[in-house]
Amino acid sequence: MVAMEVDDSDVAPVKLRDLNSVLTCRLCNGYLIDATTITECLHTFCRSCILNYIDEDYRGLSGGGNSAGPDKGVKCPTCDTVIHESQPKQHIVSDSTMDEIVMKLVPGLRERELAREEEFYRRKNLKWPKAEMIAAQKEAAAKKRKLENGVGNSSSNGSLSGNQACGLGPNGKEDGNTTVDELEEDAEEQSAAHNNYHRDDMQIRFILEPAVDEKVLAPLQHKYVLCSEHTPVSAIKKVICKQLGLTTPNQVDLTCDGSRLGRDHSMKFVFITRWRGRKEHLLINYRSSAAYV
Repeated sequence: MVAMEVDDSDVAPVKLRDLNSVLTCRLCNGYLIDATTITECLHTFCRSCILNYIDEDYRGLSGGGNSAGPDKGVKCPTCDTVIHESQPKQHIVSDSTMDEIVMKLVPGLRERELAREEEFYRRKNLKWPKAEMIAAQKEAAAKKRKLENGVGNSSSNGSLSGNQACGLGPNGKEDGNTTVDELEEDAEEQSAAHNNYHRDDMQIRFILEPAVDEKVLAPLQHKYVLCSEHTPVSAIKKVICKQLGLTTPNQVDLTCDGSRLGRDHSMKFVFITRWRGRKEHLLINYRSSAAYV
């Protein structure tokens, strides 16, 4: 493979205003802050803008202003693609790549945004969540500068070892306390602590029973289920298939209180709109799909 050399004279300069169409949010017309992308159509907006849009749009639908009703879901502000029928906020994701591009291309944007955010929390007499992160970043940057200066000095006279130039002890530890590997392990442990598999979500109990007129599918050995409120109907179908030895979730239809459930409906949505908050355990019936009978 031959590496191609790029002549700087062949690189055409691009003005920032020529990129504004892809760097700005369609909802607020400002540069993207905490860029967030809709998974269905990949259009990107500021996180606060798209969340406010979803809340306002859904309130408008549920208030009766739109004849389509809330089951039709919230649509993308740019292309009118339905984000999701019942859980649109579960189908938007942070776009760290776009966020970093915007911050690097727009001079001073990161600093201005952090200053505004810090001022907001100060006025509200609240602790700024990013304070510790910013302090750690500044400390890391200072250590990096010290490291670079140390390496530069050692290369000139050749008298310092690698560990000495980095300010590390003979065992590769800084001040005899922590190695780089130990710091990485601590970061992994902190990340794992947040990955609690939705145990902090509201949990919903329900019972899976075959429909009254079901003649093909047998009762389940384990019919009592406890799961997160965000669990979709499609996951419940997989549980049934696993217990009954079925080949595909499409072989099963689920109903609640006589209404067929869509595959993307969450258990919270089912509990609120179908079971309507009754005190007894939520009951979900399953039957053979008409396509497989």
